[in-house]
Order: sequence, then structure tokens, then C-alpha cells
Amino acid sequence: MRGYTLPELLVALVLAGLVTTAAARVLHDAHAAALGAAQGIEVEQSLRAGTAILRADLRDLDATEGDLVTIGPSAITIRASRSLAFACRSTQWSDTGGSAVVTIRDSGAFSIRGLNPATDSVLMLDGGAAVPDSALWVGAGLRGVDPERCPDGSSGQRLTLTPRLSGGRRVALPVGTPVLGFETLSYLLYRASDGAWYAGLRDAGGVQPVVGPMPGDGLRFTYFDSTGLATAVTDRVATIEMRMAVQAPRTLGGGGRPAADSLLVRIFLRNNPR
Repeated sequence: MRGYTLPELLVALVLAGLVTTAAARVLHDAHAAALGAAQGIEVEQSLRAGTAILRADLRDLDATEGDLVTIGPSAITIRASRSLAFACRSTQWSDTGGSAVVTIRDSGAFSIRGLNPATDSVLMLDGGAAVPDSALWVGAGLRGVDPERCPDGSSGQRLTLTPRLSGGRRVALPVGTPVLGFETLSYLLYRASDGAWYAGLRDAGGVQPVVGPMPGDGLRFTYFDSTGLATAVTDRVATIEMRMAVQAPRTLGGGGRPAADSLLVRIFLRNNPR
């Protein structure tokens, strides 16, 4: 058996190096493709989750009742619904100033979280109108929440309120009156401490990211009235068009473009009277 000559060994080494280099490139490209696909899925999921969160709060608004506090191209401040409960004890109020009390039943209530006197207000349906269709919602500031039993012995909560009444108005709240809890919050585009842009939620506790990172124009709102014309008047808004764009951070060794996607949705305020 003869041995290999030096030129043959050099050729073999060169061929082995070429094969190894080609294999390494294939593995690198496969890894980059897999990472890019994973980033694309992450961006899509983040985008859909972010639009779902904002859409859930926005579609429940009634602009004619003051639920839109301020509106802008990259920020919106709203009165967002957080709870629904029902009065278990009838009561009446009049425009005498001071505080008032309503007791709500725990059973049958729905809430994202408990009522918070530091941030929340309530709306109650005035059941004392002579004509049912003329009943109006009455607003009140929330001053306190304490446990209390309903007349039938079931558990409930006593809400201490500051009613917003004027002109000698009297309000009747019979058993079963719906009591809605709200908080004022903002959705906005902001730049975080890491230098990236995010769609965030600002409430009494500060700003927290909802979705991102995104481009500097990654969150845009456009507002339309009931005729389909653009408007900047809060109580005329019937539809909100929201565009959201999300991008992944660069993780491919600084090369290539990060995965990105955008979504345009139209949100019809379902509580606006048509």
C-alpha cells in the first residue's frame, strides 16, 4: 500500500476545507432562516395582542357621554370601563352636595380588578325618570369602598360617592340599578429608557409598555364622525382608525433587517348612539 504524496495531501486538505466551509455556511443560513421565522412569529403575535388590548378598551366607549377625554395622532386619553355591578339596596339622592352611598352586590358582578378610590369613578343609571327612555346616567367620584351586607344577607360593597348633580336634580337608584366603574387612562407612543419606541398605557401608576419595540411612527390614530369624515372633536367621534407597527430587535449578528409587520384596524364605538 503506497503512501500519499505531499501534493495529494495538500489537495485533500483544500477540498476538506472547502466542504467544511460550505457546510458551515449552510448551517449558518439555516440558523438565520429559523431565527428570522421565529422573530416573524413573535412580531405577529405581539402585534395582534397589542391591537386586541387597545381595541377592547376603545370599542366600549361612548364619545357623546365624555368617554373620550383627549384625542391626538399618537395618544388617546379615555374613560375606560373596569367593572359592572348592580345595586342591592334602593336609594335616592338630591342636589344637596356632600357624599352619597350606594350598596352593590358581589354576586353577578364583573370586574377586571377591584374598584380603587384613588383612580376610579362610577356611572349609575337614574331609574327615577317618569319616561323610561329618558333615563340618564349619573356620574360620581369614588371616595371609599367598604364591605357591607345586602338586605337579603348576601355579600356586597358600600360605595361612598360624590355625585355630580346640578340644578336641584333628584336621582332614584332602585334595586338592580347597574353601577359601572371607570378609570381614566391613556394609550400613547413613547420612547423608553432603552431608546426604543413602545405603545404604552399611562394610568395613575405611571407608564408601562403594552407592545413594542416599534418604529418612531408605530402607533397612529385617525378619528372619524358618523358620516365618515375626519374629525378632531371628541364628542363627534364614531370610528377610530388605528395603525400599529412592530419590529423585532436586531439579533442576527448585526446583519440583515429585523422582522417587522403592521396592522390597520377600524374600531366602531359600539356605545355611540347612531
